[in-house]
Amino acid sequence: MLANKLYKINICCILIWILIYSITKVIFKLYSLAYREWLYRVVVTISITLLLLFLIQSFIKLIISIKNNSGVRKKVTALILIVILSFISINLIKSLFVYWLFEFSKEEYIIERNGEKMIALVSNLTSTNIKYYDYKNVFVRGDNLKGNSNIQNIDEANEILKLLRKNK
Repeated sequence: MLANKLYKINICCILIWILIYSITKVIFKLYSLAYREWLYRVVVTISITLLLLFLIQSFIKLIISIKNNSGVRKKVTALILIVILSFISINLIKSLFVYWLFEFSKEEYIIERNGEKMIALVSNLTSTNIKYYDYKNVFVRGDNLKGNSNIQNIDEANEILKLLRKNK
């Protein structure tokens, strides 16, 4: 009985979380705002954690239903669902790995540029790409791109990153 309540609570949490995120994303778009990188990472991590908990609970429910049901048809259905959930879980974990690989290549700095407080979003995967956005507050930034720098020279990129980290 408790497991059933936890299952329903988890489903409700996932739906509410997605709804809140979607509504704020639409509102942010209307006002030309976007989540800061650190907040976006937290949102994605919580979402994936909730989904993984849901999948684990689904596995447990299916295994219990296989043990409790004696019908061959129900057991086959449960086994097919377990295979599908396994496939979804594996792909979710792979997606999480790829997401974190690309996300940790980005760094965010609060800088002053042309007398204006801005966010410098530095992507450092293959080459150093710096995008400048308006600073709004701790949670959100402007959505309109205020400048872009693409640096191919590794030494120059390291110098700029040292300056940004020093001013952090």
